Amino acid sequence: MEKKFITIKIGINRYRKVFLDDILYCKADRAYSIIQTKDSKYTFCEPLKNLESLFEMHDSFLHVNRSFIVNLTKCIEFKTGTKSELIIENGAIILPNQEALEQIMIFFNLSKN
Repeated sequence: MEKKFITIKIGINRYRKVFLDDILYCKADRAYSIIQTKDSKYTFCEPLKNLESLFEMHDSFLHVNRSFIVNLTKCIEFKTGTKSELIIENGAIILPNQEALEQIMIFFNLSKN
């Protein structure tokens, strides 16, 4: 099976293939987006909204708040309560918004209590 990837522009006349399985999360930074993988960080001039459309066909990516799209397969822990948190493989802590919680709970095979 062929590994799925996205192609991002990383400089003048330079493009990088980033495999979806390697992406931990994507972060908005004003007019830029940052793709964080286990080993690298790629910053490029593209709004997060445009990245979201690239991930629409992949169930493991979720726009969890205004600034982050997370690869749920890279989440190792989910804390619920008054302040929910997603802990990513690299130790990053991301706070999901209320709208994303239901999909996160489904991913973690949790039911609402």
